[in-house]
Amino acid sequence: ETRARRRAIGHVLLATAQVQQREIEQACNTATKAVELLETLRSNRGAEYLDDFQARLEPYREEAVVREFGARLDLQAAA
Repeated sequence: ETRARRRAIGHVLLATAQVQQREIEQACNTATKAVELLETLRSNRGAEYLDDFQARLEPYREEAVVREFGARLDLQAAA
């Protein structure tokens, strides 16, 4: 579980760096991997990193890939 948590957080950090490089599609793909890992864990830290990532996506909210990523998170939260 610790290894999976570390891997998930690593994915979120990589995705955050990709947003900073304006690689939005790649960032969303990387963050999706993190979300898939975090679905199996209870990680407050992982959730905090994911919240930060989402905030960094805000300027790109009109892009389809960002909307799709947000919709996936909404579905996960509803489950």
